[in-house]
Amino acid sequence: MIRYKYREQWFGSAIKNIANILLIPFMELVASGKDSHWWDWKEIDSRDIDISVKQVCVKTKFPQKRKYKSSRIFGNLNFSGIKDLYITLRVLKKTAVIQPLNYEGYWSLVIKGDYDGEKYNVCRFLQKGKVKCLLDGEKYFLGITEKGDYIPLMLVEICDRSDHGDLLFV
Repeated sequence: MIRYKYREQWFGSAIKNIANILLIPFMELVASGKDSHWWDWKEIDSRDIDISVKQVCVKTKFPQKRKYKSSRIFGNLNFSGIKDLYITLRVLKKTAVIQPLNYEGYWSLVIKGDYDGEKYNVCRFLQKGKVKCLLDGEKYFLGITEKGDYIPLMLVEICDRSDHGDLLFV
């Protein structure tokens, strides 16, 4: 079942799409069906964020342990080695289910965490309705439409990563 479409074609998109397809069995078995990978995220400048749109803040007891890096060639890596992979796949158990406050169309998730100052990251997946995202530390969420308009989101619930397998898991 297709749960999303791509926001735009980013650098190396064909290779990334093939990798996404090849990793589906692994992600289903080991990562509770997580759909996104480090290459599905792109850093955006905080000056581009519409500050008039209220962001949802979710704080957890589990501190932010994943430290993301970026590369001039590959952009936002959202990955810093085997330790990060282990934390992402096995340690983090809680997710936030988030949806737009008053928007029915396709949108992408934008996240800012307490680990990287004023950096925001946008997922290249466009989805309708709810999305599920891993939680650690303090996260700020907002949405962006296909046309580039920022939209407010709301927290639906905090649940285990294995819950709501029908939702896009980024």
